[in-house]
Amino acid sequence: MSMSVVEKDEIFLTYVLSEGGRAVEALKAVKDLAAVREQVQHGVERREEQRVWNEIRMALHFAANVSRVFFPTDGASATAKTRCQHMRDLVGISAGHPIEQRGLRNHVEHFDERLDDWTTPSPRPFLTYELVRQPDIPTLPDTWDAVCMIYDAAAHEVRILGESFSLLELESTIADVQKRTSETLLAYLKARVHPKPSA
Repeated sequence: MSMSVVEKDEIFLTYVLSEGGRAVEALKAVKDLAAVREQVQHGVERREEQRVWNEIRMALHFAANVSRVFFPTDGASATAKTRCQHMRDLVGISAGHPIEQRGLRNHVEHFDERLDDWTTPSPRPFLTYELVRQPDIPTLPDTWDAVCMIYDAAAHEVRILGESFSLLELESTIADVQKRTSETLLAYLKARVHPKPSA
């Protein structure tokens, strides 16, 4: 395998496209898995639950990797903060872009801390840890507060400890970042193939 030498920017742009692509694939898999209906026997169907949640977690992991390229985490190094600003300027992502929002990701990454709050006071109503809410299976609204995490298949949204997040919006956000990043990387590649003549 031959090795090429590229600028740091190209490596980060490629990384964003790779991680963003994986996030999009995982979000598509969430919808596909939530639609699974396997007839086990007459009147009994098997549906996906755990694999839906596995893909949601994967999507959030990859989306978080994209976010960290452009927006530093709390306590990030000076190098990371400088790189984030440079990458935002390079790709054309302004402060306040939706990829900066970390509410859903933080709920998952710091779930133990969120669970501390949710379980106070104790005891409290509890039905299950994870639930995939299907449009054809009635769920009583008062049971929602007794479930830690709910994926609503019809709305393509996640509710974690009472707070709702749209996965459709996350898909749209990643698509926007992917488009901007792809255009920037293409400009880099064209400049490398057809460099400007030196003065």
